Amino acid sequence: KSTGSNPATTASIYNYLSTCIKSTTSQPPVTPTAHERAVLRSILSSFMSSNGGYSDKCGWCGAYSPRVRQVEGNKFFLGNLNAKQRKSNEGRNIELGPAGGKKGEAPRMDDTDESEESEGEGTEEEVKKQDRFMTPLEVQSQAKRTWEMEPFLSSRVFGSSHCSNPHSLKSLKTGHTIFFQRVVIVPPSRFRPPMVMGNMTVEHSQNGYINKIISLNQEIRDGIAGTAIKPPSEDSENFNAEVDAYQAAQGKTDSVLQKWIELQLAVNCYVDSSKDPQSAQGNTPPGIRQLLERKEGIFRKHMMGKRVNYACRSVISPDPYIGTNEIGIPVKFARTLNFPTPVTPFNVEKMRELVIRGANSYPGANWVEEADGRRYELKRMPEEKREALAARLLGNGQGGQMKVGRQLENGDTMLVNRQPTLHKPGIMAHHVRVLHSPSQQTIRMHYANCNTYNADFDGDEMNCHFPQNFLARSESENIVSNDLQYIVPTDGSPLRGLIQDHVDGGVKMCGKDSYFGKEEYYQLIYSAMATLPGLEVLSHDENILFLPPAILKPRRLWTGKQVISTLLHNLRYSTYKDTKKSKGEPLPGISQERKTKTPATAFGESMKEHLVLIRDGHLLRGVLDKAAFGATDMSLVHAVHEAYGPHKAGLLLNSLGRLFTAYIQYYAGHSCRMEDLVLKPDADEDRRELVKKAYNQGMRAAKAWADSEGGKSEIR
Repeated sequence: KSTGSNPATTASIYNYLSTCIKSTTSQPPVTPTAHERAVLRSILSSFMSSNGGYSDKCGWCGAYSPRVRQVEGNKFFLGNLNAKQRKSNEGRNIELGPAGGKKGEAPRMDDTDESEESEGEGTEEEVKKQDRFMTPLEVQSQAKRTWEMEPFLSSRVFGSSHCSNPHSLKSLKTGHTIFFQRVVIVPPSRFRPPMVMGNMTVEHSQNGYINKIISLNQEIRDGIAGTAIKPPSEDSENFNAEVDAYQAAQGKTDSVLQKWIELQLAVNCYVDSSKDPQSAQGNTPPGIRQLLERKEGIFRKHMMGKRVNYACRSVISPDPYIGTNEIGIPVKFARTLNFPTPVTPFNVEKMRELVIRGANSYPGANWVEEADGRRYELKRMPEEKREALAARLLGNGQGGQMKVGRQLENGDTMLVNRQPTLHKPGIMAHHVRVLHSPSQQTIRMHYANCNTYNADFDGDEMNCHFPQNFLARSESENIVSNDLQYIVPTDGSPLRGLIQDHVDGGVKMCGKDSYFGKEEYYQLIYSAMATLPGLEVLSHDENILFLPPAILKPRRLWTGKQVISTLLHNLRYSTYKDTKKSKGEPLPGISQERKTKTPATAFGESMKEHLVLIRDGHLLRGVLDKAAFGATDMSLVHAVHEAYGPHKAGLLLNSLGRLFTAYIQYYAGHSCRMEDLVLKPDADEDRRELVKKAYNQGMRAAKAWADSEGGKSEIR
């Protein structure tokens, strides 16, 4: 707002922001993420508040500047200064003028007698009445001038990643243009075909806004051409004629300004028709935003839901016994899906066995492909021919390599997707577990992935895609594996976590009254760590490490907290693939303090079970609930993710899910009766009274509105 730049202020801004945001001008421009933008806004907000915040008075020259306010998203108004502020500016010999005007040209404002308001500031309504409309050209000049005077701050607050250097000539000339639109993008006419309704042919709905923009633009051009008239001079011989011409030009100026406002509204509605004042009536044509968003948009309606090869689709069902990084595939799908496996001396025996079994026995093979591309289908091939074909899988010595289309097996990687895919983790890679039971005909998924896919189990369907080469399989496991999608890319918050019954099991098991004997303790630890090969916490040749019992006499007992500590202790010694330490060298233990979501009154405030304390991997105090293993910032799983890596966090989620499932199933139990879901008689009676009272009040309000003829008269 000042007419000159304060070197001290600019230097403080530069130093403050430079310590928070390291410049990367030597690197190619990268679009900042939503999390980075949020951090930048927080830094700028703290800086502005630490320097006195926003003020009408310039800290450098002491001048008062009028405030600018925005109305309805398409108009800017420049406020007027009160008498006290105008006197202060006059005392400093400061004259305000438009940003794009010449020196001495003041904005056109309502003149006010300063003698009448010597010290008063006027009410808010009086100040608003004196506001002046700012044309887009004046707003553009103001933005350009601000950018030239404060290039660093403007580029950091409003700048684009393509102008990373705030002092460059390109940034000074074009930095402010990101706020202004000179060209409207129009889709080709082939995408705006005329609509035929019976014997009538009407234009496409989008043409309404486009035609309005074109006509208003032309009217503004014609109006500007007739307003370039100088004010009349008293010494002129044709003074009266010049006055009439000048007044006519002023009328045209007001008309041009009105058309300008209408043009801005038309462009806004062309992009988003909800900005149209008539949108409440429901008869506005759709804008660009309406063509893209929601279920009726082009993405979800026309580009998603297509069927492709090497994929299956079915209803999803919950399965607490399956791993969080696994997906249950019915055997019917597994027989149909196949993977082209090259035959080598290392796998020829297995491939021969699969070819002999054929396509009708699982696991088997669906086809065999020669080196020259000829393919033999095994579904209807007799067993004798399959045996002969299997005998020559290594080739005939003339070069080339045969391929076997083996059926889907346990441990394979599949890309799982639920539409609409609204963010990057919407497609994740899962390990396959084939479901052999005839009663299991749906895709099975663990509860921990519901938040990532925004899925529930009320009939949702999901797609599973089977990668068809080793490169795609490697990318699936190392780029989009669901263990690697624990953090959402937008703001860095966790996505995956345990819910529902697992939360009940965690709170019950970690209570101070939960004790286990030797057999129970060993069984819980085994249930938490045993799973399919390659997905276990410890490999098959490693021993599980146990903790000494908390109580020795009269019977050796372990607490529920020790079960969690044992799991964390073994996780430190796990030689999983993202652990860089050698076998036998443990990772440092996790230490954490935080509050639970369980209230302090649940166990008694003196017990302090609502305050979790973990030291060196030992749970010393508190219960584990959704704040520890749910999709919560800085939870226990989140801490393991940051300290040990994403794969260890996935192992911990897997283990906790199996542990709490086994605990509820074998020891604690948890039930919810229908009686727990039904209101008690006194509560139901209160509910009925509230509904009856609201119904009577609604009837009286409707009658009063009708009696007032739709609000034309006083409503009684």
